[in-house]
Amino acid sequence: MEFNQLVSVAAVVVVLGASLVFLRLFTKKKLNLPPSPKGRMPIIGHLHLMDDNEAAHRTFARISEQNGPLTMIYMGNKPTLLVSTAAMAEQVLKHNDQAFASRPFITAGKTLGFDFKSIVFAPFGNYYRRLRRIYTVELLSPKRVALSQVLRQHEIKHVINSVLAENQAEGRVNMTSILQEMGIDNLVRMIFAKPHMGATECLTKEEMATLKSVVKEAVNLAGVIYVGDFIPLLDIYDFTGYKKKTNKLAAKMLDIATQLIEKHKSDAGTGVDNDKLNLVDILLSQKGEDQLPPHAMAGILFDFIIAGSDTTSVSIEWAIAELLHYPHYLKRAQEEIDQVVGKERLVTEQDIKHMPFLQAVVKELFRLHPAAPLGIPHCNMEETKLAGYDIPAKTTVMMNLWAIGRDPAHWDDALEFKPERFLNKDITLMGRDFHLIPFSVGRRQCPGAGLGLAVVQLAVASLLHGFEWSTYNQKPEEIDMREKPGLVTPRKSDLIVTAVPRLPLHVYQGDKNGVQNGH
Repeated sequence: MEFNQLVSVAAVVVVLGASLVFLRLFTKKKLNLPPSPKGRMPIIGHLHLMDDNEAAHRTFARISEQNGPLTMIYMGNKPTLLVSTAAMAEQVLKHNDQAFASRPFITAGKTLGFDFKSIVFAPFGNYYRRLRRIYTVELLSPKRVALSQVLRQHEIKHVINSVLAENQAEGRVNMTSILQEMGIDNLVRMIFAKPHMGATECLTKEEMATLKSVVKEAVNLAGVIYVGDFIPLLDIYDFTGYKKKTNKLAAKMLDIATQLIEKHKSDAGTGVDNDKLNLVDILLSQKGEDQLPPHAMAGILFDFIIAGSDTTSVSIEWAIAELLHYPHYLKRAQEEIDQVVGKERLVTEQDIKHMPFLQAVVKELFRLHPAAPLGIPHCNMEETKLAGYDIPAKTTVMMNLWAIGRDPAHWDDALEFKPERFLNKDITLMGRDFHLIPFSVGRRQCPGAGLGLAVVQLAVASLLHGFEWSTYNQKPEEIDMREKPGLVTPRKSDLIVTAVPRLPLHVYQGDKNGVQNGH
Protein backbone atom coordinates (compact mmCIF):
# COMPACT_ATOMS: atom_id res chain seq x y z
CA MET A 1 0.00 0.00 0.00
CA GLU A 2 1.40 3.38 -1.02
CA PHE A 3 2.10 6.18 1.45
CA ASN A 4 -0.87 8.33 0.31
CA GLN A 5 -3.21 5.38 0.79
CA LEU A 6 -1.82 4.82 4.29
CA VAL A 7 -2.45 8.47 5.14
CA SER A 8 -6.03 8.21 3.83
CA VAL A 9 -6.72 5.07 5.89
CA ALA A 10 -5.23 6.68 8.99
CA ALA A 11 -7.38 9.78 8.49
CA VAL A 12 -10.52 7.66 8.21
CA VAL A 13 -9.60 5.79 11.41
CA VAL A 14 -9.03 9.07 13.29
CA VAL A 15 -12.34 10.54 12.09
CA LEU A 16 -14.25 7.37 13.02
CA GLY A 17 -12.56 7.27 16.44
CA ALA A 18 -13.36 10.91 17.12
CA SER A 19 -16.94 10.37 16.00
CA LEU A 20 -17.35 7.46 18.41
CA VAL A 21 -15.97 9.54 21.30
CA PHE A 22 -18.34 12.42 20.59
CA LEU A 23 -21.24 10.00 20.10
CA ARG A 24 -20.52 8.40 23.48
CA LEU A 25 -20.35 11.79 25.16
CA PHE A 26 -23.66 12.93 23.70
CA THR A 27 -25.50 9.63 24.24
CA LYS A 28 -24.17 8.89 27.72
CA LYS A 29 -27.07 8.94 30.13
CA LYS A 30 -27.06 11.62 32.76
CA LEU A 31 -26.70 10.04 36.19
CA ASN A 32 -28.57 11.19 39.28
CA LEU A 33 -25.56 11.31 41.59
CA PRO A 34 -25.51 12.02 45.34
CA PRO A 35 -24.62 15.58 46.33
CA SER A 36 -20.98 16.52 46.12
CA PRO A 37 -18.96 19.30 47.79
CA LYS A 38 -18.03 22.33 45.73
CA GLY A 39 -14.47 22.91 44.63
CA ARG A 40 -13.77 19.72 42.67
CA MET A 41 -10.52 20.33 40.82
CA PRO A 42 -9.12 18.82 37.61
CA ILE A 43 -6.96 15.71 38.11
CA ILE A 44 -6.98 15.77 41.95
CA GLY A 45 -10.76 15.98 42.45
CA HIS A 46 -11.40 16.64 46.16
CA LEU A 47 -8.04 15.42 47.44
CA HIS A 48 -7.20 18.99 48.45
CA LEU A 49 -9.90 18.74 51.13
CA MET A 50 -7.90 16.10 53.00
CA ASP A 51 -5.73 17.29 55.90
CA ASP A 52 -2.69 15.26 57.01
CA ASN A 53 -3.12 16.64 60.53
CA GLU A 54 -6.73 15.51 60.87
CA ALA A 55 -8.06 11.95 60.99
CA ALA A 56 -9.89 11.09 57.75
CA HIS A 57 -13.10 10.10 59.56
CA ARG A 58 -13.34 13.60 61.02
CA THR A 59 -12.74 15.24 57.64
CA PHE A 60 -15.36 13.00 56.02
CA ALA A 61 -17.82 13.74 58.84
CA ARG A 62 -17.48 17.48 58.25
CA ILE A 63 -18.00 17.06 54.51
CA SER A 64 -21.09 14.91 55.13
CA GLU A 65 -22.57 17.41 57.57
CA GLN A 66 -22.48 20.00 54.78
CA ASN A 67 -23.71 17.75 51.96
CA GLY A 68 -25.89 14.99 53.40
CA PRO A 69 -25.77 11.37 54.69
CA LEU A 70 -24.79 10.16 51.20
CA THR A 71 -22.06 12.38 49.79
CA MET A 72 -20.02 11.75 46.65
CA ILE A 73 -16.45 13.01 46.61
CA TYR A 74 -13.75 12.36 44.03
CA MET A 75 -10.32 11.11 45.02
CA GLY A 76 -8.56 12.04 41.81
CA ASN A 77 -11.11 10.97 39.21
CA LYS A 78 -12.37 8.02 41.27
CA PRO A 79 -15.79 8.38 42.90
CA THR A 80 -15.96 7.78 46.65
CA LEU A 81 -19.28 7.58 48.50
CA LEU A 82 -19.34 8.76 52.12
CA VAL A 83 -22.00 7.10 54.31
CA SER A 84 -22.58 8.80 57.65
CA THR A 85 -25.95 7.73 59.12
CA ALA A 86 -27.42 4.45 60.34
CA ALA A 87 -30.27 4.63 57.81
CA MET A 88 -27.88 4.93 54.87
CA ALA A 89 -25.60 2.25 56.33
CA GLU A 90 -28.58 -0.09 56.40
CA GLN A 91 -29.30 0.70 52.75
CA VAL A 92 -25.75 -0.24 51.78
CA LEU A 93 -25.00 -3.14 54.12
CA LYS A 94 -28.41 -4.82 54.28
CA HIS A 95 -30.65 -3.94 51.35
CA ASN A 96 -27.76 -3.71 48.85
CA ASP A 97 -25.25 -5.92 50.64
CA GLN A 98 -24.28 -8.08 47.67
CA ALA A 99 -23.92 -5.13 45.31
CA PHE A 100 -21.40 -3.45 47.64
CA ALA A 101 -19.66 -6.60 48.91
CA SER A 102 -16.42 -6.18 46.96
CA ARG A 103 -13.27 -4.22 47.77
CA PRO A 104 -11.59 -1.44 45.77
CA PHE A 105 -8.40 -2.44 43.98
CA ILE A 106 -5.78 -0.43 45.84
CA THR A 107 -2.03 -0.78 46.16
CA ALA A 108 -2.18 -1.97 49.78
CA GLY A 109 -4.43 -4.85 48.70
CA LYS A 110 -2.05 -5.82 45.89
CA THR A 111 1.06 -5.74 48.10
CA LEU A 112 0.20 -6.12 51.78
CA GLY A 113 -2.84 -8.24 50.87
CA PHE A 114 -0.66 -10.68 48.86
CA ASP A 115 -2.31 -10.00 45.50
CA PHE A 116 -5.76 -9.62 47.10
CA LYS A 117 -5.59 -13.07 48.72
CA SER A 118 -6.22 -11.88 52.29
CA ILE A 119 -9.83 -11.80 53.50
CA VAL A 120 -9.56 -8.05 54.16
CA PHE A 121 -8.72 -7.15 50.56
CA ALA A 122 -10.15 -10.08 48.54
CA PRO A 123 -12.78 -9.03 45.95
CA PHE A 124 -16.20 -10.59 46.37
CA GLY A 125 -16.49 -13.89 44.51
CA ASN A 126 -15.86 -17.62 44.83
CA TYR A 127 -12.43 -17.25 46.42
CA TYR A 128 -13.76 -14.86 49.05
CA ARG A 129 -16.69 -17.18 49.82
CA ARG A 130 -14.31 -20.12 50.34
CA LEU A 131 -12.07 -18.03 52.56
CA ARG A 132 -15.03 -16.74 54.56
CA ARG A 133 -16.26 -20.30 55.13
CA ILE A 134 -12.83 -21.36 56.44
CA TYR A 135 -12.84 -18.40 58.83
CA THR A 136 -16.38 -18.80 60.14
CA VAL A 137 -16.60 -22.60 60.24
CA GLU A 138 -13.10 -23.48 61.39
CA LEU A 139 -10.75 -20.65 62.33
CA LEU A 140 -13.14 -18.38 64.24
CA SER A 141 -16.17 -20.54 64.97
CA PRO A 142 -17.79 -20.07 68.42
CA LYS A 143 -16.29 -23.41 69.43
CA ARG A 144 -12.79 -22.38 68.33
CA VAL A 145 -13.09 -19.05 70.17
CA ALA A 146 -14.20 -20.93 73.30
CA LEU A 147 -11.30 -23.38 73.01
CA SER A 148 -8.81 -20.51 72.92
CA GLN A 149 -10.17 -19.06 76.17
CA VAL A 150 -7.26 -20.51 78.18
CA LEU A 151 -4.83 -18.58 75.95
CA ARG A 152 -6.67 -15.30 76.53
CA GLN A 153 -6.73 -15.92 80.28
CA HIS A 154 -2.99 -16.48 80.22
CA GLU A 155 -2.38 -13.28 78.27
CA ILE A 156 -4.54 -11.23 80.65
CA LYS A 157 -2.62 -12.74 83.57
CA HIS A 158 0.61 -11.63 81.88
CA VAL A 159 -0.76 -8.08 81.50
CA ILE A 160 -1.73 -7.99 85.18
CA ASN A 161 1.77 -9.09 86.18
CA SER A 162 3.29 -6.43 83.89
CA VAL A 163 1.15 -3.72 85.50
CA LEU A 164 2.15 -4.92 88.98
CA ALA A 165 5.84 -4.98 88.13
CA GLU A 166 5.95 -1.63 86.33
CA ASN A 167 3.95 0.20 88.98
CA GLN A 168 6.19 -1.20 91.71
CA ALA A 169 9.40 -0.33 89.85
CA GLU A 170 8.43 3.07 88.39
CA GLY A 171 5.54 4.30 90.51
CA ARG A 172 3.55 4.63 87.29
CA VAL A 173 2.46 2.44 84.34
CA ASN A 174 2.57 3.03 80.59
CA MET A 175 -0.65 1.23 79.66
CA THR A 176 -0.22 2.03 75.95
CA SER A 177 3.00 0.03 75.79
CA ILE A 178 1.68 -2.90 77.86
CA LEU A 179 -1.53 -3.20 75.86
CA GLN A 180 0.29 -3.05 72.53
CA GLU A 181 2.38 -6.03 73.64
CA MET A 182 -0.75 -7.86 74.76
CA GLY A 183 -2.57 -7.25 71.47
CA ILE A 184 0.03 -9.03 69.36
CA ASP A 185 0.92 -11.69 71.94
CA ASN A 186 -2.70 -12.79 72.25
CA LEU A 187 -3.16 -13.24 68.50
CA VAL A 188 0.19 -14.99 68.08
CA ARG A 189 -0.75 -17.49 70.79
CA MET A 190 -4.07 -18.20 69.13
CA ILE A 191 -2.35 -18.78 65.77
CA PHE A 192 0.65 -20.82 66.86
CA ALA A 193 -0.03 -22.25 70.34
CA LYS A 194 -2.05 -25.40 71.03
CA PRO A 195 -5.38 -24.50 72.72
CA HIS A 196 -4.84 -27.13 75.45
CA MET A 197 -1.26 -26.13 76.27
CA GLY A 198 -1.95 -22.83 78.02
CA ALA A 199 1.16 -20.81 78.74
CA THR A 200 3.59 -22.67 76.49
CA GLU A 201 5.76 -20.25 74.50
CA CYS A 202 5.20 -20.65 70.76
CA LEU A 203 7.70 -18.20 69.22
CA THR A 204 11.22 -17.26 70.24
CA LYS A 205 11.99 -13.75 71.48
CA GLU A 206 13.76 -13.02 68.18
CA GLU A 207 10.78 -14.22 66.13
CA MET A 208 8.38 -12.12 68.21
CA ALA A 209 10.56 -9.02 67.90
CA THR A 210 10.73 -9.38 64.11
CA LEU A 211 7.01 -10.05 63.86
CA LYS A 212 6.08 -7.03 65.97
CA SER A 213 8.32 -4.76 63.90
CA VAL A 214 6.73 -5.94 60.66
CA VAL A 215 3.18 -5.62 62.01
CA LYS A 216 3.84 -2.06 63.18
CA GLU A 217 5.16 -1.07 59.76
CA ALA A 218 2.24 -2.77 57.99
CA VAL A 219 -0.34 -0.95 60.14
CA ASN A 220 1.34 2.38 59.40
CA LEU A 221 1.53 1.77 55.62
CA ALA A 222 -2.03 0.42 55.41
CA GLY A 223 -3.28 3.63 57.02
CA VAL A 224 -1.65 5.87 54.41
CA ILE A 225 -3.87 7.44 51.75
CA TYR A 226 -1.73 6.69 48.69
CA VAL A 227 -2.47 9.29 46.02
CA GLY A 228 -1.16 6.94 43.32
CA ASP A 229 -4.34 4.89 43.82
CA PHE A 230 -6.30 7.89 42.54
CA ILE A 231 -3.93 9.62 40.10
CA PRO A 232 -2.41 7.08 37.66
CA LEU A 233 0.59 9.25 36.72
CA LEU A 234 1.73 9.37 40.34
CA ASP A 235 1.36 5.61 40.58
CA ILE A 236 3.52 5.01 37.50
CA TYR A 237 6.42 7.05 38.85
CA ASP A 238 5.88 6.26 42.58
CA PHE A 239 7.24 9.65 43.63
CA THR A 240 6.66 8.95 47.34
CA GLY A 241 8.23 5.49 47.27
CA TYR A 242 5.04 3.98 48.73
CA LYS A 243 4.87 1.06 46.29
CA LYS A 244 8.52 0.26 46.80
CA LYS A 245 8.05 0.26 50.59
CA THR A 246 4.95 -1.94 50.52
CA ASN A 247 6.46 -4.40 48.03
CA LYS A 248 9.58 -4.73 50.16
CA LEU A 249 7.52 -5.21 53.31
CA ALA A 250 5.22 -7.75 51.64
CA ALA A 251 8.24 -9.85 50.62
CA LYS A 252 9.46 -9.78 54.22
CA MET A 253 6.00 -10.72 55.51
CA LEU A 254 5.79 -13.68 53.13
CA ASP A 255 9.24 -14.87 54.17
CA ILE A 256 8.36 -14.66 57.88
CA ALA A 257 5.01 -16.42 57.39
CA THR A 258 6.59 -19.20 55.31
CA GLN A 259 9.25 -19.85 57.95
CA LEU A 260 6.72 -19.94 60.79
CA ILE A 261 4.36 -22.22 58.86
CA GLU A 262 7.18 -24.64 58.07
CA LYS A 263 8.17 -24.64 61.73
CA HIS A 264 4.65 -25.60 62.83
CA LYS A 265 3.76 -28.26 60.27
CA SER A 266 4.17 -31.30 62.50
CA ASP A 267 0.56 -31.87 63.64
CA ALA A 268 -1.32 -31.01 60.45
CA GLY A 269 -3.14 -33.95 58.88
CA THR A 270 -1.73 -36.50 61.35
CA GLY A 271 -5.00 -37.56 62.95
CA VAL A 272 -4.56 -35.31 65.99
CA ASP A 273 -7.82 -34.31 67.69
CA ASN A 274 -9.06 -31.17 65.90
CA ASP A 275 -9.62 -29.46 69.25
CA LYS A 276 -5.86 -29.66 69.87
CA LEU A 277 -4.82 -28.05 66.59
CA ASN A 278 -3.72 -24.45 66.35
CA LEU A 279 -4.80 -22.17 63.50
CA VAL A 280 -1.73 -22.93 61.39
CA ASP A 281 -2.47 -26.64 61.69
CA ILE A 282 -6.04 -26.02 60.54
CA LEU A 283 -4.89 -24.05 57.51
CA LEU A 284 -2.43 -26.78 56.55
CA SER A 285 -5.08 -29.47 56.89
CA GLN A 286 -7.38 -27.94 54.25
CA LYS A 287 -8.01 -30.25 51.27
CA GLY A 288 -9.32 -29.94 47.73
CA GLU A 289 -10.40 -26.50 46.60
CA ASP A 290 -9.93 -25.18 50.15
CA GLN A 291 -6.20 -25.96 50.07
CA LEU A 292 -4.40 -22.63 50.16
CA PRO A 293 -1.12 -21.60 48.48
CA PRO A 294 1.65 -20.14 50.70
CA HIS A 295 0.89 -16.49 49.94
CA ALA A 296 -2.80 -16.99 50.78
CA MET A 297 -1.87 -18.56 54.13
CA ALA A 298 0.51 -15.67 54.75
CA GLY A 299 -2.37 -13.29 54.05
CA ILE A 300 -4.56 -15.05 56.62
CA LEU A 301 -1.87 -15.07 59.31
CA PHE A 302 -1.13 -11.37 58.92
CA ASP A 303 -4.85 -10.55 58.65
CA PHE A 304 -5.27 -12.09 62.09
CA ILE A 305 -2.39 -10.24 63.66
CA ILE A 306 -2.71 -6.86 61.93
CA ALA A 307 -6.51 -6.60 62.05
CA GLY A 308 -6.83 -7.97 65.58
CA SER A 309 -3.86 -6.74 67.59
CA ASP A 310 -4.03 -2.95 67.30
CA THR A 311 -7.82 -2.84 67.31
CA THR A 312 -8.11 -4.68 70.64
CA SER A 313 -5.26 -2.87 72.40
CA VAL A 314 -6.53 0.55 71.25
CA SER A 315 -10.08 -0.28 72.39
CA ILE A 316 -8.96 -1.36 75.87
CA GLU A 317 -6.84 1.77 76.25
CA TRP A 318 -9.72 4.06 75.26
CA ALA A 319 -11.95 2.28 77.81
CA ILE A 320 -9.49 2.90 80.64
CA ALA A 321 -8.98 6.52 79.55
CA GLU A 322 -12.73 7.20 79.48
CA LEU A 323 -13.27 5.57 82.89
CA LEU A 324 -10.42 7.61 84.39
CA HIS A 325 -12.06 10.67 82.87
CA TYR A 326 -15.33 9.72 84.62
CA PRO A 327 -14.29 8.18 88.01
CA HIS A 328 -17.89 7.53 89.12
CA TYR A 329 -18.31 5.10 86.22
CA LEU A 330 -15.03 3.42 87.14
CA LYS A 331 -16.24 2.89 90.71
CA ARG A 332 -19.63 1.62 89.55
CA ALA A 333 -18.02 -0.94 87.24
CA GLN A 334 -15.69 -2.14 90.00
CA GLU A 335 -18.59 -2.55 92.43
CA GLU A 336 -20.46 -4.72 89.91
CA ILE A 337 -17.37 -6.86 89.23
CA ASP A 338 -16.78 -7.35 92.97
CA GLN A 339 -20.38 -8.50 93.45
CA VAL A 340 -19.99 -11.14 90.73
CA VAL A 341 -16.39 -12.26 91.31
CA GLY A 342 -15.45 -11.27 94.84
CA LYS A 343 -11.81 -10.64 95.67
CA GLU A 344 -10.41 -14.15 96.00
CA ARG A 345 -10.03 -15.00 92.32
CA LEU A 346 -9.60 -13.31 88.95
CA VAL A 347 -12.34 -12.62 86.41
CA THR A 348 -13.21 -15.33 83.87
CA GLU A 349 -15.11 -15.02 80.60
CA GLN A 350 -18.06 -16.85 82.16
CA ASP A 351 -18.45 -13.96 84.60
CA ILE A 352 -19.01 -11.32 81.91
CA LYS A 353 -22.62 -12.32 81.17
CA HIS A 354 -23.48 -11.38 84.77
CA MET A 355 -22.06 -7.86 84.37
CA PRO A 356 -24.59 -5.67 82.50
CA PHE A 357 -22.86 -2.40 83.40
CA LEU A 358 -19.46 -3.69 82.24
CA GLN A 359 -21.09 -4.74 78.95
CA ALA A 360 -22.63 -1.26 78.69
CA VAL A 361 -19.19 0.30 79.21
CA VAL A 362 -17.80 -1.72 76.31
CA LYS A 363 -20.74 -0.82 74.05
CA GLU A 364 -20.28 2.86 74.85
CA LEU A 365 -16.57 2.48 74.16
CA PHE A 366 -17.26 1.09 70.67
CA ARG A 367 -19.89 3.79 70.01
CA LEU A 368 -17.51 6.66 70.73
CA HIS A 369 -14.23 5.05 69.70
CA PRO A 370 -14.64 2.37 67.01
CA ALA A 371 -11.12 1.00 66.58
CA ALA A 372 -11.32 1.25 62.78
CA PRO A 373 -13.57 4.32 62.39
CA LEU A 374 -13.95 3.98 58.61
CA GLY A 375 -13.95 0.18 58.60
CA ILE A 376 -12.60 -1.33 55.39
CA PRO A 377 -13.81 0.33 52.14
CA HIS A 378 -16.55 -1.38 50.13
CA CYS A 379 -16.93 -1.29 46.36
CA ASN A 380 -19.66 -2.02 43.79
CA MET A 381 -18.48 -3.70 40.60
CA GLU A 382 -21.56 -2.63 38.62
CA GLU A 383 -23.66 0.53 38.47
CA THR A 384 -26.13 0.43 41.36
CA LYS A 385 -29.19 2.30 42.56
CA LEU A 386 -29.02 3.48 46.17
CA ALA A 387 -31.64 5.59 47.96
CA GLY A 388 -32.78 6.93 44.58
CA TYR A 389 -29.28 7.84 43.42
CA ASP A 390 -27.17 6.30 40.65
CA ILE A 391 -23.88 4.95 41.99
CA PRO A 392 -21.32 4.41 39.18
CA ALA A 393 -19.54 1.07 38.93
CA LYS A 394 -16.32 0.73 40.98
CA THR A 395 -17.27 3.45 43.44
CA THR A 396 -15.39 3.20 46.74
CA VAL A 397 -17.80 3.30 49.69
CA MET A 398 -16.52 4.65 53.03
CA MET A 399 -18.70 3.70 55.98
CA ASN A 400 -18.08 6.35 58.65
CA LEU A 401 -18.70 4.23 61.76
CA TRP A 402 -17.35 7.06 63.93
CA ALA A 403 -19.94 9.53 62.59
CA ILE A 404 -22.76 6.98 62.87
CA GLY A 405 -21.93 6.38 66.53
CA ARG A 406 -21.97 10.13 67.25
CA ASP A 407 -25.07 11.06 65.25
CA PRO A 408 -27.04 13.50 67.46
CA ALA A 409 -30.21 12.58 65.60
CA HIS A 410 -30.03 9.14 67.24
CA TRP A 411 -27.97 9.55 70.41
CA ASP A 412 -28.77 11.95 73.26
CA ASP A 413 -25.64 13.77 74.46
CA ALA A 414 -23.88 12.08 71.56
CA LEU A 415 -20.39 13.28 72.48
CA GLU A 416 -20.64 12.26 76.14
CA PHE A 417 -19.44 8.92 77.58
CA LYS A 418 -22.62 7.58 79.20
CA PRO A 419 -22.68 3.76 79.53
CA GLU A 420 -26.09 3.79 81.23
CA ARG A 421 -27.68 4.59 77.85
CA PHE A 422 -27.34 0.86 77.07
CA LEU A 423 -28.79 -0.50 80.31
CA ASN A 424 -32.13 -2.30 79.93
CA LYS A 425 -31.90 -1.91 76.15
CA ASP A 426 -31.45 -4.81 73.77
CA ILE A 427 -28.77 -3.24 71.56
CA THR A 428 -26.12 -5.58 70.16
CA LEU A 429 -22.69 -5.00 68.62
CA MET A 430 -23.05 -7.74 66.03
CA GLY A 431 -24.86 -6.02 63.19
CA ARG A 432 -28.55 -6.00 64.05
CA ASP A 433 -28.58 -2.36 65.19
CA PHE A 434 -27.15 -0.18 62.44
CA HIS A 435 -26.50 2.79 64.71
CA LEU A 436 -23.84 0.67 66.47
CA ILE A 437 -21.80 -1.41 64.00
CA PRO A 438 -18.13 -1.34 65.07
CA PHE A 439 -17.55 -4.69 63.31
CA SER A 440 -19.61 -3.73 60.22
CA VAL A 441 -22.49 -5.87 58.91
CA GLY A 442 -23.32 -8.39 56.22
CA ARG A 443 -21.07 -10.31 53.85
CA ARG A 444 -18.02 -8.26 54.82
CA GLN A 445 -18.64 -8.16 58.56
CA CYS A 446 -15.43 -8.72 60.54
CA PRO A 447 -15.15 -12.52 61.00
CA GLY A 448 -13.26 -11.93 64.25
CA ALA A 449 -16.02 -9.88 65.88
CA GLY A 450 -16.79 -12.50 68.54
CA LEU A 451 -13.13 -12.95 69.41
CA GLY A 452 -12.45 -9.22 69.53
CA LEU A 453 -15.42 -8.56 71.81
CA ALA A 454 -14.37 -11.43 74.14
CA VAL A 455 -10.83 -10.06 74.46
CA VAL A 456 -11.91 -6.47 75.15
CA GLN A 457 -14.57 -7.42 77.71
CA LEU A 458 -12.28 -9.79 79.61
CA ALA A 459 -9.34 -7.36 79.59
CA VAL A 460 -11.37 -4.35 80.75
CA ALA A 461 -13.11 -6.35 83.50
CA SER A 462 -9.85 -7.94 84.68
CA LEU A 463 -7.95 -4.65 84.83
CA LEU A 464 -10.75 -2.82 86.65
CA HIS A 465 -11.06 -5.70 89.10
CA GLY A 466 -7.33 -6.00 89.72
CA PHE A 467 -6.32 -2.39 90.36
CA GLU A 468 -7.33 0.98 91.75
CA TRP A 469 -6.61 3.29 88.82
CA SER A 470 -5.74 6.97 88.93
CA THR A 471 -4.16 9.53 86.66
CA TYR A 472 -0.45 10.29 86.96
CA ASN A 473 0.53 13.91 87.63
CA GLN A 474 -2.71 15.27 86.20
CA LYS A 475 -6.39 15.65 87.01
CA PRO A 476 -8.92 13.26 85.41
CA GLU A 477 -10.37 16.05 83.27
CA GLU A 478 -6.87 16.78 81.90
CA ILE A 479 -6.47 13.38 80.21
CA ASP A 480 -5.59 13.85 76.53
CA MET A 481 -8.54 12.41 74.56
CA ARG A 482 -7.24 13.39 71.12
CA GLU A 483 -6.62 10.80 68.37
CA LYS A 484 -3.77 10.00 66.05
CA PRO A 485 -4.75 9.86 62.35
CA GLY A 486 -4.58 6.43 60.72
CA LEU A 487 -6.42 3.24 59.80
CA VAL A 488 -6.76 2.51 63.52
CA THR A 489 -7.12 5.52 65.84
CA PRO A 490 -5.06 5.27 69.02
CA ARG A 491 -4.91 8.09 71.50
CA LYS A 492 -2.53 10.90 70.58
CA SER A 493 -0.35 10.43 73.67
CA ASP A 494 0.56 7.39 75.76
CA LEU A 495 -1.72 6.61 78.70
CA ILE A 496 0.44 6.96 81.83
CA VAL A 497 -1.36 5.99 85.06
CA THR A 498 -0.89 4.62 88.55
CA ALA A 499 -2.31 1.20 89.40
CA VAL A 500 -2.53 0.03 93.03
CA PRO A 501 -3.43 -3.64 93.65
CA ARG A 502 -6.93 -4.03 95.12
CA LEU A 503 -6.87 -7.83 95.59
CA PRO A 504 -4.88 -10.04 97.97
CA LEU A 505 -1.45 -10.64 96.45
CA HIS A 506 -1.90 -14.42 96.29
CA VAL A 507 -4.81 -13.96 93.85
CA TYR A 508 -2.53 -12.41 91.22
CA GLN A 509 -0.28 -15.47 91.26
CA GLY A 510 -2.99 -17.87 90.03
CA ASP A 511 -2.42 -21.60 89.52
CA LYS A 512 0.78 -23.20 88.28
CA ASN A 513 -0.11 -22.44 84.65
CA GLY A 514 -0.71 -18.78 85.39
CA VAL A 515 -4.44 -19.15 84.72
CA GLN A 516 -7.28 -18.85 87.17
CA ASN A 517 -9.75 -21.70 87.11
CA GLY A 518 -12.75 -19.57 87.98
CA HIS A 519 -15.73 -21.18 89.68
